[in-house]
Amino acid sequence: MTLFSIVLLGLAMATDAFAAALEKGAGMARPRWSEALRIGLIFGDV
Repeated sequence: MTLFSIVLLGLAMATDAFAAALEKGAGMARPRWSEALRIGLIFGDV
């Protein structure tokens, strides 16, 4: 596997996680900062 393909795969996975987090956040009615931070940490795998 080349470096380019690894970087491309990483970008694809990051955009997928971003889209899932965006959908989860959009579905919440008035989320608090703590909930938004928790979702970001879960989908960001920090």
